[in-house]
Amino acid sequence: MTTDQKLLQIFREEVTDYLQVLNDGLLRVEMTQGEERYGLIREMNRVAHSMKGAARAVGYAMIETVGHHMEEVLNRVLAGTLTLTPDVADTLYDGLDLISSALEGADEADDTLSDEVIETVIENLRQAAGIKVEDTQSSNGNHAQHSQEMPIITVDALPPTEPVEVSEPPPIVSSEPLPPENDKTASSTTMTMVLGPGEESLRVAVRKLDRLMAEVSELLVARMQNDERQRQISNLRRDVMKWQRQWRSVRGAYIRMMRREQEPGSHLSSEVVTLIRFMENNERSLSQMARQLAQLDQRVAQDNMQLTALADMLQNDVASLRMMPFEAITGSFHRMVRDIAREQSKEIDLHIEGAKVEIDKTVLDALKDPLVHLLRNAVDHGLEDTHTRAINGKSPTGHLSLKVLQRGSEIVIVISDDGRGFDVARIKKKALQMGLISIAELETLSDVDARMLVFHSGFSTNDQVTAISGRGLGMDIVRTRIEGLRGRIEVESISGESTTITLHVPVSLTRIRGVLLHLGEETYAVPSVMVNRMESLPRTAIYTAEGKEMVVLNEHPMPLVKLGDLLSTPGSAERGDVVNVIVLQLAERMVAFEVDGLYSEMELVLTPLGKELANLYFIAGAALLGSGEVLLVLDANDLVRRATGMMLGAKRAPRGLPHKNVPERLRVLIVDDSITTRTLEKNILEAVGFDVQVAIHGQQAWEMLAESQPDVIISDVEMPYLTGLELARLVKSHPHTRNIPFVLLTSLTKPAQREAGLQAGADAYLVKSRFDQQELLETIQSVL
Repeated sequence: MTTDQKLLQIFREEVTDYLQVLNDGLLRVEMTQGEERYGLIREMNRVAHSMKGAARAVGYAMIETVGHHMEEVLNRVLAGTLTLTPDVADTLYDGLDLISSALEGADEADDTLSDEVIETVIENLRQAAGIKVEDTQSSNGNHAQHSQEMPIITVDALPPTEPVEVSEPPPIVSSEPLPPENDKTASSTTMTMVLGPGEESLRVAVRKLDRLMAEVSELLVARMQNDERQRQISNLRRDVMKWQRQWRSVRGAYIRMMRREQEPGSHLSSEVVTLIRFMENNERSLSQMARQLAQLDQRVAQDNMQLTALADMLQNDVASLRMMPFEAITGSFHRMVRDIAREQSKEIDLHIEGAKVEIDKTVLDALKDPLVHLLRNAVDHGLEDTHTRAINGKSPTGHLSLKVLQRGSEIVIVISDDGRGFDVARIKKKALQMGLISIAELETLSDVDARMLVFHSGFSTNDQVTAISGRGLGMDIVRTRIEGLRGRIEVESISGESTTITLHVPVSLTRIRGVLLHLGEETYAVPSVMVNRMESLPRTAIYTAEGKEMVVLNEHPMPLVKLGDLLSTPGSAERGDVVNVIVLQLAERMVAFEVDGLYSEMELVLTPLGKELANLYFIAGAALLGSGEVLLVLDANDLVRRATGMMLGAKRAPRGLPHKNVPERLRVLIVDDSITTRTLEKNILEAVGFDVQVAIHGQQAWEMLAESQPDVIISDVEMPYLTGLELARLVKSHPHTRNIPFVLLTSLTKPAQREAGLQAGADAYLVKSRFDQQELLETIQSVL
């Protein structure tokens, strides 16, 4: 980054902080009176003055002019010659929005930065400040042209700094910002690390923290692998102890033989004597080995305890660096609610509680858009105007609250309003018109499930489309984003009185507590927060209602679904007298899933599947165990909705894992440098009967082909040492391997890349971004 670019970046960050303080200050001024109000206006005046000076230093005339006029408006308010009415506040807000749009580098063709808009905003500010045009020209000199372009500057070209007379020093924006609940401390690319009371802050690029967190996650996996090694040492020690017990059972015969060998005239052959002495030495060696293994086991256990403590401490410390207060995203919420309320002649009081709760930045960034949509929806749909509220016996001011709290490993966000609530009858009618439900389903649809229909894409009960709502997209975005965070949504509403929407999201996306379950030959995990209970029931407890298997747990009847059938994964063929069930809960819906076995809960380090495989049904991610096994983490939201027939979004046939419909024990060689992709493909193919081998790159695959030949090869393209195309050419050019079917499964999508793959000798070319498990099986069958 050049000196000019660094200077402009500093300017952007400085002005962004100034804008936040001015926005929040205006909001607070409108809600305060007396001496506190006067102090806020003086503080805003100093900030506007500082912003003007910063813009002058880099030659940004438009920001300088707007800052100057805002300063003069506030001077008149302080002098008592101008009242800060909502209309005057709107004029100041327009100035702040103009500067914000300029900093964001808005398209010149955008009306928000057209010359007409700029002149209109500046003229309105000029009139509010009581400034004449000739005064403006004389005060700005050469800066009279209000350019919105970010200037190209050099350090040498900067004007000499001149002292600016102010009554008090300008504020340091990064310490104690005006509204304590709405401080914006970070941009989208950097985070501010507060080192401690009285210490300095440090801005760190988020990508650096992401990389550090990824490395810590690898350390946690290494710790789990050490745990596995310790278990192996313990098993080895037990084997030696077992041998010692067996030896003690025959040691008497050994001693008698030793005594006989020492008797005069012993007739034992030399071979037997040699064997006896070998056994004696062997017993001493194994006893010494047992002692050494006991010491090693103890020391490894101590080392693992220390490593676990250090790894957990490091992970917590690094995670804390990524944590940001919830208030970092709430800076614009008060302003947004205020502007929409004024447009619709409503009086709304937004109260934010728990703004200091810290959340991982990735989760926090993903939460902002859903919260914006929920707040806008509450203002537009939920809360009534003052006249309607008066008719209904409510206070003129509507109350909207946003509450944040942490419960264990979850962040809970509650959005409540005292508006008109959900009209369930209208929702059902609209859902029927849209074809989301049938008449038969309408009769049995509960109010809870009906309210969840508003999160369906395109669903809206508003007949008019406005700039605020009516397209039915906002609530779908809410559902998509929250479930993308492995979260869930709950809705409660009393018609005519209130609505409460609760969001549950994890504190962090890298570690979760999960319950392990066994299904056939596979092991899966389910996030613990979605598990209501786990039980083993007598099969006689299962009954049938309307053709569906049901069970009653804790006095709650619920459907019983075989998880293997849902995932299309072969489970145990035997159904004994006892059935193992895990109950998953989504809002008020509970489903009991039958599995082959249940294991204890454990902490899991999550590994992303990648965008190519992220759209798999029922799969939320993957976790790497200490044994090196990749464990698939199931999406409990998908499972419950599918089991209850309430799958949201476009109706799709569940792909899951394919049925076992291919010949057994055909050998497949998978070649891919991604351990997650290799393991996922291996699990899919082994589940239907294939014998699978894996290679991490083309060179290893070619060496494996020299020892044994598979029935089909599935390979990635971009790999180290030997690419998939080079491997395909080798396979198809060698007389001993040219008849092996070769399938390329890659993320390369361009037609030219597909043609290159086929020209290299591939028999089929599949794209990961359109990855379909059934298509993979059908492709394998077609090339065999």
